[in-house]
Amino acid sequence: MAKAPPDGWEGILDADEEILWQGAPDGGVDFSGFWSVQTLFALFFTGFSLFWITMAYMMTGQMTDTVGRMVNLVFPLFGLPFLLVGLHMLLGRFWSDARRRRNSYYTLTNRAAYIGVQSGAKRSLDRYAIGPDTRLTLEDGDLGNIWFATRVSTMPLHAPSMHRSRSRIGGATQTVDPVGFERLSNARQIYGMMRKVQIDRANAEGDDDV
Repeated sequence: MAKAPPDGWEGILDADEEILWQGAPDGGVDFSGFWSVQTLFALFFTGFSLFWITMAYMMTGQMTDTVGRMVNLVFPLFGLPFLLVGLHMLLGRFWSDARRRRNSYYTLTNRAAYIGVQSGAKRSLDRYAIGPDTRLTLEDGDLGNIWFATRVSTMPLHAPSMHRSRSRIGGATQTVDPVGFERLSNARQIYGMMRKVQIDRANAEGDDDV
């Protein structure tokens, strides 16, 4: 007889699916991926925004009448949104990523890996089946990563990206992000559990073929 699912998991787990482990990623800011194509683009974008604001202020600073002083104060502010975008691409994205991880939780069952994200009042839960053909990649360390899927997205060709790989399709780039359990202190242990799930699934499929 199958066990009753834990509270909150009713209608989500399969009849013979059991939770093996639950945890959450480290929520600290991680600058390990700072040097990238996106960083170089962000440096140029931020620098140009600062240059534009400075030049706009200097060019309108020669105007001494009332209207001129207003222009001198207001006109440079048009460059402020671009400066903020550049600063986010340069540094803010690391805090955004840390906030995403602080609101994430992981679950491993004998059939799949689940990634849940809490965003305000909204919650999402993605399921990634683990089978014999699932490619598991362990990035070991004090805080390790386990990748087991990929997410493909399309963005304009000029858009910067930190993604692992990208290819051009028409007038856009297709970017591929790894998906998995990130920044775990016990990543090697969880990786071993996932390998066992793979082996058990392979044995189960072999028995079904007999």
